[in-house]
Amino acid sequence: MNVPGPPEGLWTLTLLLWALQAVVLGEAVRGSLARWVGPWRAVEPIERALLDLYLGGAAMYLLAALEIGAFVRPAVFAIPAVAAVVVFVRVARRRRRGVAGAASAPLCDRIVDRWTALALASALGLFLVELVAAFPIGTGNTYDASLLTTYVALLTQHGSLPLSFQPYGAPAILYPQGTTVWFAWAQLDFALPAARTSLLVTPLFVALAPLGGYVLGHRWSGSRAVGAAFAVSLAWLGPATRALVGGSNDFVVALPLVLLVAAQANVWVGRRLPSVAEGLAFGLLLGYSAAINVIGAEWLLPALLLLGVAGSPAFGGRLLAWLGRWSIAFAGALVPGVPSLYVLARARAIPATLAGELTVGPGSRAGLSFAQGVGGVDPFLFGPHDVELSPIPIVRVELAALLVLGVAALLWIRSERPEDRRWRGPSGILGAAMVTLIGWTGLLVVAGVPGSWLEDLAFISSGAELSVALFTIYGLLAAVPLGLAFARLERPPELGRRPSGPDPRTPAIRSAGAYGPIVLAIVLVVPAAVLTPASLTPVLTSTYDDFGNVSSGDFALLAYAATHFAAGERVLVAPGSAGEFLPGYAPGIVLVYPMFPGFQRANASYATVVRELSNGTLDASGREALGALELAYVVVTGNNSRLWPAFWAAPLVAAEVGSTRTFPTVFHEGDAWIFNASACRPASPGCG
Repeated sequence: MNVPGPPEGLWTLTLLLWALQAVVLGEAVRGSLARWVGPWRAVEPIERALLDLYLGGAAMYLLAALEIGAFVRPAVFAIPAVAAVVVFVRVARRRRRGVAGAASAPLCDRIVDRWTALALASALGLFLVELVAAFPIGTGNTYDASLLTTYVALLTQHGSLPLSFQPYGAPAILYPQGTTVWFAWAQLDFALPAARTSLLVTPLFVALAPLGGYVLGHRWSGSRAVGAAFAVSLAWLGPATRALVGGSNDFVVALPLVLLVAAQANVWVGRRLPSVAEGLAFGLLLGYSAAINVIGAEWLLPALLLLGVAGSPAFGGRLLAWLGRWSIAFAGALVPGVPSLYVLARARAIPATLAGELTVGPGSRAGLSFAQGVGGVDPFLFGPHDVELSPIPIVRVELAALLVLGVAALLWIRSERPEDRRWRGPSGILGAAMVTLIGWTGLLVVAGVPGSWLEDLAFISSGAELSVALFTIYGLLAAVPLGLAFARLERPPELGRRPSGPDPRTPAIRSAGAYGPIVLAIVLVVPAAVLTPASLTPVLTSTYDDFGNVSSGDFALLAYAATHFAAGERVLVAPGSAGEFLPGYAPGIVLVYPMFPGFQRANASYATVVRELSNGTLDASGREALGALELAYVVVTGNNSRLWPAFWAAPLVAAEVGSTRTFPTVFHEGDAWIFNASACRPASPGCG
């Protein structure tokens, strides 16, 4: 199937240049604030680029959150251009003062470092693999990706973050909007096909996760080799986030930032407490990650408390001052979430505004069952659906074995040698993350008990995403054996030098000590690096076929609607249909209904029509319900998602009053249809 959009090679380059644009914008922000925020000064190249990229995204998020309609194409083009001028002027001034060369030399040295190069190569390789796998696909999940398309359409139409589904529906939007801003930014810059924007942009953030892992390992251990091991693991050994291609783009977009913030959390375990400015900056950055996806903040803020308790001395020796800084960070983390917090507070006052978001619908339950909780934390399950550790069975087995070895190695390392002592930091942050994530999962299990007072936790968190975050931590623990091998390569034994004293080892044993880590690294990495690209494409294709099986006729339908549907016209689509992407093509139509929480119960007439058209029938009660919906069009597509059945076209084709078609066909290509329903109104012949 030919799908609309830019050529693959051109888009690959464009996406990298777009990321560079975000980095430049973020560099202008970071350079203005770094004088007060120590962890943002003198950072190594990968961390600096990753921090700058997300600070650039945060600047755009602020623009969209102001609710003054400023997020429009001229501003989105102008702000990065102004930032580029600011950065250029700043560099020019430093050159005149003669300090630019001294500052750039260490950066250049670290860029060409072999471990930095390995991390960058892993990220770039993963980026290409993800794009190659995703590019032939039509759209993402017709549920999650279509909702993102609706959010983006609302943002670009009104120039500010959408707080409700108007005009598509009455409910408010609790969903954190950071991802919406990233996709809307790309949409305004490149005019991507709306139904494909999330699909084409998400691979960039999947590929940034290894860089976040590199920063985490490097900051906590002081070793670039350990950072490279974490990067290689996230790229080739533990592809946990790839299980999310069916949805949860927001988790993928947030994960590299969460790893970056977790890396910068090392300032909370030293004897020097973070300053007030540093605590606030940490909180704001963490809050921005929560404005993309809340899971990272949910586990990282409690993990800080665990790290403070376990520090030496505990809480830096100043309990009250430490807790004061933590409170400042917590308060700062709330600021980027103001749009969602406003919606949540309003929903508490008027529960109906969220259409079921904070209540349990008929036949459903809050939280997790005990079996779901166990499945969400146990890495030693190998059933066909246990893909959290890896969707590739052989890699999953390898990771499970490496996880055991990694935990055993961290428990065994007790010596005071510098090369062993460096693992205390990574083991601390990974252990704290694991404890808090398992604890959160346990709370969601308690929330699933009927009548539990924790029931509301199920509506501000996600058991599935907590599980993916936990399995990402497992993947990093599984990288410990690889990190030990890389650390050995960082300072290998010197061969060919005569020892000052007697050396009882044979030459063969001495050679094994030098080259053994190389062999171990090859054995661990190469099979997975070969299997991952070879196995990933069919895994992703199968997932997309299950949740986003669109056709060329569907794209033709969307293009037709863009030029023929008028604002205010009411359009009915099947749940999970490619027609759910219509808000991105025909602004201002009234979609009946986007898949907001509780949409199935939004309207009794809607429920009747969906039930009948999904069964291939349309009796008198169905025609009466259609009339009550006061539709302009009914859209029918093939079965785009296995989550819901498609509408049948036959009942609409056959519906006649005398010799007059009740629903004239205005578009038909392949399995995609548009029927005119404007004549079907209350009390119309044949409709009520």
